[in-house]
Amino acid sequence: MSANSSKAYLNYQKGRQKLYPGCCSALFSNTEERLEEATNCFKEAGDLYILDKNYKEAAKCFVECALIKQANKENPCEYYEQAMTCYKKVNDNENYYDVLTKLIENNITFANFNLAGKFCMKRGELNELLEQNNNAMQDYETALKYFQMDMNSSKFDINKCYLKKADLLIMNNIDNYNEEIDEALSIYEEIGDKCNEIGGMGSFVNNAYFKNVLCNLYYKDSILSVAFLHKFEEKSNEFKNSVEDSFLNKLLKYFNEDEDENELISIESLTDLFIEYKSKFNNIESYWVNVFMNKIEDKIKKIIKQKPNFAEDEDFK
Repeated sequence: MSANSSKAYLNYQKGRQKLYPGCCSALFSNTEERLEEATNCFKEAGDLYILDKNYKEAAKCFVECALIKQANKENPCEYYEQAMTCYKKVNDNENYYDVLTKLIENNITFANFNLAGKFCMKRGELNELLEQNNNAMQDYETALKYFQMDMNSSKFDINKCYLKKADLLIMNNIDNYNEEIDEALSIYEEIGDKCNEIGGMGSFVNNAYFKNVLCNLYYKDSILSVAFLHKFEEKSNEFKNSVEDSFLNKLLKYFNEDEDENELISIESLTDLFIEYKSKFNNIESYWVNVFMNKIEDKIKKIIKQKPNFAEDEDFK
């Protein structure tokens, strides 16, 4: 055990003694001062553990600080945030989840609705990671409710929640077209339009419009997809000049009925297109790039094999 960890351990034990004194000590001491001293001991222990990168023990110390503040009807969120950061560093998802829940509850208690929304978003992201999509959806919807209760909430956070909700609607129904898919498509268009009007949110605009066009292609047809692509290009020059737009235009050429039938198309050329662009989608989530786009690619391969100008790859050799 290093010098820092040894000192941290001693401070932690001292904090426990202050927190749970014997009967005599409790009788002849000032409770408020004793609890303040205990908090300082736990905090110092946590800081020392962090120096040794012993984040799990550090988190335990900060939780002790938070519990003392909470018992005294004071705001404990500063310490829960420190514990949250520590648990995240060691991928302790169970304790990270519990601390996020405490942060949400306490920020609501102290009417910090914007912060409650932010921590709801973080919990939603964790639920996504754990593939608990229904819980993630509920977290994003709850976060939106809290953001709407605070006039100072960031439009960035609000729009991110809406896009996350739409993404989850797609993920939950990926092979089953239904009214939830239509809801997701509406969200993508609405958020893309709002962010385009606000300005300075190009990544949101490109992300939302891209997903709308791609989903229309997958669930509906290429004619509708092309119509939405042209509509979005007219609305936003930034989208028109984006990597996402470039990919969609090249992709939709495979559906062009007016294409010269003497110009051969192949599975290999489509595969190369996806490989080329997947690495360029910095603003698109990995699920979309690695799962949904693979489904799009498979669907298009089946379609172009039926086209009169389809050629096997060896025809190009």
